[in-house]
Amino acid sequence: MAMSKVNSPTEQIKEVALKVFSEKGFRGATIADIAAKARISPATIYKYFANKYELFESLDRPDLRFPPAAAQERKRSILDAALRVFGHKGFVGASLDEIAELAGISKATIYLYFTNKQELFAELVHSTPPLAYLDRIRTGEVTEDPEQDLTELTYAFLSAFDEPDRVSLLKLALRELTRLPEVGQVFFHEVIELGVPTLTAYFARLIEKGVFKPMDPEFAARSFLGTLISLVLQKYVIEDDARSMPEKEEMTTKMVSLFLHGAITQEYASAHAVSNPKR
Repeated sequence: MAMSKVNSPTEQIKEVALKVFSEKGFRGATIADIAAKARISPATIYKYFANKYELFESLDRPDLRFPPAAAQERKRSILDAALRVFGHKGFVGASLDEIAELAGISKATIYLYFTNKQELFAELVHSTPPLAYLDRIRTGEVTEDPEQDLTELTYAFLSAFDEPDRVSLLKLALRELTRLPEVGQVFFHEVIELGVPTLTAYFARLIEKGVFKPMDPEFAARSFLGTLISLVLQKYVIEDDARSMPEKEEMTTKMVSLFLHGAITQEYASAHAVSNPKR
């Protein structure tokens, strides 16, 4: 369903969101669901609404807050089956018929939740634990203790690929970057489009509170996410490196410590003022 040209962008988004929340409830629906049905990008929705909660509250429909348990379980079974099929057969080789058979439902049931295979793939990517945790940061459901929050986010990223099928999904995204860029870029667009603005706002709040020193919060967000993505690729895709890398618990501690506390000791920093290399 394309958005109407009559109403304002805000009203158009709300119109589509109401349909999606009515079908899936607050917990079952995602910004990706709403964007796909409206035929716009998630980034467009974020221009008008800070997060899913704000969009939901604007509808004044508290009755839609929780989806029926059966619907939630059915959607989860579809995503679980899709993860296995996409992981083993790739995007082109996977079929909705096979996913439906593995989930123990009809193909028509899948269409109640997803309009096509690409939307199902996008939702599968969006439902990975690190992206879910980024949603929590966006909606303020974290402590704003950077040591704790960044530790949980880093661990979620590294733990997301404990399942072999999720590693296969990541490799699939990398393979499809050139052959099917609209599919291959889904994972990376989700991480960047959701992650950069979310962490930028989070770091900006910490700067304002005096927890972080003055810095460019967007550059800090890109640096943190870039390091995370690099560690994931080294550990789970570049297999020769994986054997020599620490376990995820140790990697999490080391990365967060290095990001928050840096490499130079306080004593050295006091004795040697680190200047801008361009000066």
